[in-house]
Amino acid sequence: MALALIGLIVMYTSSDPHLRYGFTHVCLAGAFSAGPLIVGWLANNTPLLGPRSLIIGINGYSNIAGVIAGQLFKAQYAPSYGYPLKITMILIAVGMLGFLGMRGAYMYENRWRAKQIAGWDEEQRRAEDRGENGRRGDQRWTFTFTY
Repeated sequence: MALALIGLIVMYTSSDPHLRYGFTHVCLAGAFSAGPLIVGWLANNTPLLGPRSLIIGINGYSNIAGVIAGQLFKAQYAPSYGYPLKITMILIAVGMLGFLGMRGAYMYENRWRAKQIAGWDEEQRRAEDRGENGRRGDQRWTFTFTY
């Protein structure tokens, strides 16, 4: 996403069509490489099949961005497309902040869980992994979120 933001910044600030065209590719490399990585990240942090299917399905709605872009990039903004590029930069920055927030939340949760189970012996850990405490999947205190 950072690569996409860099590409958008250059396209927004430059008036050289060759530079803008070149950084269109940089922007697209950043935008389209994030999708599979996000799906992998969501799947890895959602071990139960039902919630994982639901979360990845909801993530699929990100494909609606093409509809939004079609409404933003209208001929009236040509040739610089300054307004649509600015809106797109804002949306990507908000998304990046959201991911940073999730990372912070996962880091906090991992530290909290580590403190909770610090005094456990091996048998207590195994019991938790087997779900004997009533917690399953990512609700288990022994589950570690990745980020």
